[in-house]
Amino acid sequence: MVSADFLLIFIDESQEHIQSLNEGLLALENNPDNQECLQEIARNAHTLKGGSKMMGFDDINQIAHKMEDLLIGAREGELRLNPRAMDLLFEGLDVIGTLINAAATDQRVEVNFEGLCQNLEDLTLTLKSAGPSSIGSDLEVETRDSADEQANTPETEPVSLEVGRPPDYSSRILEMADRLSEKFYELEIEAVEPGHIAPLLPELDSLNTLLDGSENSAILQRLGAVLRMVTSEELVLTDDILSLILQGLAGISLDVEAAVLGEQGKWDSQEFGSLLEENIPELNRHLTEREQPTTTEVRMEEAGRQATEVAAQEAPSTDLVTTAKGTALKKSDPQGMARQRTSSVSSTNRKNTDERIRVQVSQLESLDSVVGEMLVDRISSEAYKNLIDGLAAETRIGHNTLNGLLSELNHEIAKLEVIFAQYENSPLAEKNGYNRLANIQRELTNQHKSMNEIGQQYTKLHDDITDLSISYSESHNNNGLIVDQLQNTVKDMRLVPVSTVFDFFPRAVRDLEKELGKEIELILKGKESRLDKTLVDRLRSPLLHLIRNSADHGIEAPDIREASGKPRIGKLILSAEETADRIAIAIEDDGAGINADKIKKSAVEKGIIDQSEADAMNSAEALYLICAPGFSTAVTVTDTSGRGVGMDVVKKEIESEMQGELQIRSELGKGTTITLFLPLTLSDSKMCIVESNETFFAIPTVNVEKTEFISPDQVMSIANKLAIAIQGNLIPMVYLSDVLGMQEIAEVKQGDEIRVIIVKHGHQLIAFVVDDFHGVKLMVIKSLGDYLRRVRNIAGTSIMGNGEVAFILHVPDLIASASSGTKGTFKTVQALVPATKVEILVVEDSMMTREFERNILESVGYSVDVAVDGLDGLEKMGEKDYNLVVSDIEMPRMNGFEFVSSFKKNRRFQHIPTIIVTSLDSEEEKQKGLAAGADKYIVKSAFDKDTLLQAVTSLVGQ
Repeated sequence: MVSADFLLIFIDESQEHIQSLNEGLLALENNPDNQECLQEIARNAHTLKGGSKMMGFDDINQIAHKMEDLLIGAREGELRLNPRAMDLLFEGLDVIGTLINAAATDQRVEVNFEGLCQNLEDLTLTLKSAGPSSIGSDLEVETRDSADEQANTPETEPVSLEVGRPPDYSSRILEMADRLSEKFYELEIEAVEPGHIAPLLPELDSLNTLLDGSENSAILQRLGAVLRMVTSEELVLTDDILSLILQGLAGISLDVEAAVLGEQGKWDSQEFGSLLEENIPELNRHLTEREQPTTTEVRMEEAGRQATEVAAQEAPSTDLVTTAKGTALKKSDPQGMARQRTSSVSSTNRKNTDERIRVQVSQLESLDSVVGEMLVDRISSEAYKNLIDGLAAETRIGHNTLNGLLSELNHEIAKLEVIFAQYENSPLAEKNGYNRLANIQRELTNQHKSMNEIGQQYTKLHDDITDLSISYSESHNNNGLIVDQLQNTVKDMRLVPVSTVFDFFPRAVRDLEKELGKEIELILKGKESRLDKTLVDRLRSPLLHLIRNSADHGIEAPDIREASGKPRIGKLILSAEETADRIAIAIEDDGAGINADKIKKSAVEKGIIDQSEADAMNSAEALYLICAPGFSTAVTVTDTSGRGVGMDVVKKEIESEMQGELQIRSELGKGTTITLFLPLTLSDSKMCIVESNETFFAIPTVNVEKTEFISPDQVMSIANKLAIAIQGNLIPMVYLSDVLGMQEIAEVKQGDEIRVIIVKHGHQLIAFVVDDFHGVKLMVIKSLGDYLRRVRNIAGTSIMGNGEVAFILHVPDLIASASSGTKGTFKTVQALVPATKVEILVVEDSMMTREFERNILESVGYSVDVAVDGLDGLEKMGEKDYNLVVSDIEMPRMNGFEFVSSFKKNRRFQHIPTIIVTSLDSEEEKQKGLAAGADKYIVKSAFDKDTLLQAVTSLVGQ
C-alpha cells in the first residue's frame, strides 16, 4: 500500500528527474565527450530507478534500470552511444513520463514496456560486444584512463572511489537488501504460508546487524517483528503488508546508495515507521511485549556490534565511507527514530530542505481567494472612510453656520438691550409695547442660551467625528499596507519561472527535426521571467502548437535555405519579457514568412471571407486570417499540421482562458514572430471603470488606449457607420450599450458632450461611447462560476467600494461584437418588457449570482429586491407584496426547500409563483423542489438570460 503523501512526492521528483534527463540527453547528443554530463544523467536514472522501486512501480523501475545499464556502459567506456541508443533513451523517458502521468491521475495505460526493456538490453549487449572503439557512431565517448591513474596513485594518498561504485561495507548492505527484496517479490506471486517466511528471518537479522544503531536498523527491527508475528500466525501476511515490507527494503537501499553518492537521502524512515504502526496496529503490542530482550537476542546484539566494528575496520578509510556511516547509518535515539546528521554537508542540505515546503496549488488558490475578499473589504472600507470624512466636513460646516447664527442673534439681542435702555423710563414705554418687547428679549436670550449649549454639543460632536475620521484613516491605511503586503506575497508565491515550461521545448524541437528532416536551432531567452502558475500550466499546449507551426510552415528545408542564401540551420527563438503587469512571450523564426496574398486567396476559397473583404484588407490584417476556424494553406495533411485546426484553438485559449492577446508580425522571406501578451496573474488587475445605462463596467487598463470627451460635430458617418478622428487616426465608434444589447440604438444629439473610451486589441482600435468615467482601480476578479463560465463579452465580475457589482468586459469578445454588429449578454428582449410594474424577490446567498440575476431582471424593467437566505426572504415578504419569487436551494440558516414550503403554507403568499434556480440537477432534487411548491425548476448549468426571462414571463404574464 503506497502512502498518498509519498506518491505526490514521488511524482513531483520523478517529473523533475525526467526534465533533467531530457536536458542532459540533449546536451550529450550535442557534446558526446562530456563526461560530467554523462555522470549526471546516470545519477538521475539511478535515482528514478530507486524511487520507482520503493513505490512499487515495477514497470518504471525496469525501464530506468535498463536505461541506467546503457548509460553506465557508456560512462565506464565499455560502449559508445549511437543515434539508435539516444532514440531508445528518449523513448524510455517518454514511456516513463506517460506512466508517471497515469499514476498522477489514477488512470491505467497500456504500454509495451517489456519490449522497450528488451530493446535497451539487446542494444547494450550489441554495443558492448562492438567495443568502445567501434566505427560508425555519430556520438563519441572518450575512454577513461582511471585504472591507470589509480595504479599510479601513491599509497599515502587516500583511496578515491568512483561515484556509483560503493565500498565493500555498503555493497554488502545493498546486496543483502536486494536479495531479500527478490525473495519477497517471489512470495508476492505465490500463495504465502507462514513456513515460507521463517527462512528469511536470519537474513533480515544479518542485515540488521550491519545497520545496528541506525534509524534503518529500527525499521528492520519492526519488519522483523512483523515477520515473526506472521510465522507465529498472530498476523496474516496480506498484499498490503508485503508491499510495506518491500517499500522498507527499497527505502533502506536508497538511503545507503545516496550516502555512497554523497547525496542527501530522500527516504524518510521516521515517516515510514509511523506508516508501519498505522497500518499494522498489532505491531506496537508485539514490540511492547518484547521490550525485555532474551539471552539469545543479547548475544545477537553483541555479535552485531562486533560485526559492525569488524566491517568498519575492513572498510577503506575514505571520505565516502565516512559519509556512508555518518549519513546512511544514522545513530538513532532511544526510540530509534530521531535523525542525527554528522557531516557538515548533510546539515547544510537539511537546512536548505527545512527552508522549503511543498504547497498544493489549490491551497494557494484558497489563500488567494481570501486575500481577494480582504481587498474587497478594503475597497468597502475606503467608501466608509470617505463617508466618515464627509460627515466630519458636514459637521464642520454646520458648526460654523451655527456659530454664525449665534453671533447674529447675540448682536440683535444687544441692539434690543440698547433700545430697552432708551425707553425704560419713558411714559410711552407701555404704549409702545415695552413689556411685550421685554418678554421677546428674555425669550431670545433664553433661546440664545439653549442654542449656545447646542453649539457646544455640536462642537463636541464635530471634534469626536474628526477624531474618529483621523483614527479610522490611520487604521484603514495600516490595514491597507498589510493587505498590500499579503497580496504581493501571495502573488509572488504563485509566480514561477517560465523555464518550467520553456525547458520542455528543446526535446520537442529535437523530435520535430527528425520528423520533418530539418535542422533547427532553438534559442531560449528570458527563462527567468515569472508568470502565474495557472497560466504556466496552460501555456504548454498553445506554445507547442506555435512551435510546430514555425518548424513545419516557417523554417524551410536545409537545401532550400542554402539555395536562398540562408544558413542550413534554421533559427527558432522562444523568449519571455516582463513589462509592468504583463509578460510578452514571443516565438520568432527566420523562415519563409507568411504570404498575405496567399492567405487571402485561401480564405476566399474556403468561404471564410468574400473577395470584397479580401480586397479591403491590408497585409497586416490578412495575417490574422490564419486564426480563423478551418483555415489552412497546407497542401498535404501530416501528423504535424495541415488539418485546418489549431491556430483558432490557440487564439481562443490565449484570449478566453488566459485573458491575453495574440499578435502576429511577418516579413516575407525573413520570418515570422507571434507574440502572446499575458497578464502576470488572473486574480486581480487594474481596471478603467465606466458607466453605461446605470450599470458599471470594467475594462483592463492594458487594453485602454485613452479616454476622450468629444463634441457631436467630431462624429462622422462613413458607410453608414460612426467614426471619429483622434490624432489623425480614423477610429470606428459604437455605443457600449448598443454592443451589449442594453437598449435601443442610441443617437448622437447636438449639444451633448460625448464620452468615449478607446479600446485596443491587437491591431484594432474601437471607440466605445459611455455615460460616465469612474477612474482607474485595482479590482479583484471573480469568475461567474462553472454554469456561467463562458458568457459572451463578460470575463468576470468585481465588487466596487459602494457595494455595486461591476462587470469586467472580455475585450476580444467586445471588439468582435462591435466589429460584427453582434449584440451580447445584455440584449433586451422587447417582447418580454412588462407593461406594468412587477415586483420580484430574488433569494440567493451568492452575491455574484444574486447581482447577476437582479441585473438580468432589472434590464427588462422588473423591480427587484434581494434576500441572502430563506429567513431573510420571509422577512422581506412580510414587509412587501411580491408578484414572483426566484430562489436558490443551498443557503445558510434556511434552505430553498424549507423557504418555499414555509411561505406556500401561508394563505397570504401561497398564490405567489416561484422559480427555483439551483446547481442541483438530479431528478430527485427537482421533484423535491416542485413538491415544496415551486412552479419552475431551472438548473444553473443550463441557465442563461433568455431561459430565466421566459420562465418569468410564463408565470407573471408580462
